[in-house]
Amino acid sequence: MVTESEQLFEGFCSARDLAFERIPEGDARSPDYRLRLRDAEIIVEVKQIEPNAEERELLNTPPEEWDGANIYHWGIPGERIRKKITDALPQLKALSKGEVPTLLVVYNTVNFWPELADDYAVKVAMYGIETALISSEMAPEGGARILRRWHGSRKRLTPEHSTSLSAIAVMGSASGEITLRVYHNYFAANILARSQLTLPGILQFELEAEPKGSFPEWRRI
Repeated sequence: MVTESEQLFEGFCSARDLAFERIPEGDARSPDYRLRLRDAEIIVEVKQIEPNAEERELLNTPPEEWDGANIYHWGIPGERIRKKITDALPQLKALSKGEVPTLLVVYNTVNFWPELADDYAVKVAMYGIETALISSEMAPEGGARILRRWHGSRKRLTPEHSTSLSAIAVMGSASGEITLRVYHNYFAANILARSQLTLPGILQFELEAEPKGSFPEWRRI
């Protein structure tokens, strides 16, 4: 059965005349697509974030019955993206054989705030929860004095782990247009060339510095 996210991805490729083929599923779960971009091949896994039981109940509640607590989404930042990374990595690694770039495409069907798949959620899913050591002393400019900042627990990508994942793309659909926001893996062993993704409807981002000892921001390429 083809999911909504897979239909959107195929529509995105078709609208741009991108050559793709669906990978047949064997005994082991395989990545979804082989995608050709100019002279390069990319292995693509498409994942969809679906509402859980609690979210489905809330989404079925009439808006006039919502209160302030309903509007704010609960949970650990980046957790849904984090799970999609974990699920996709074995298949992507097996088929890429450490040589072909890979792309995890995520489509979010749950619309709460904060977003489950926005820039921040993707960053902390990839590199860990933003953590700070705060002193009891006041900073000269006022407020708490921050002694150290770093990306802490729940990271999925490091220099030693998950380097077969080249990038994560968050797919969106609005006003009939399908778009991809591509976030490159700082530690990728198989680099997904930025020039290959210079296409209408694609925005690309990379970290401005290594995610260690600071909170680097996404920089648009």
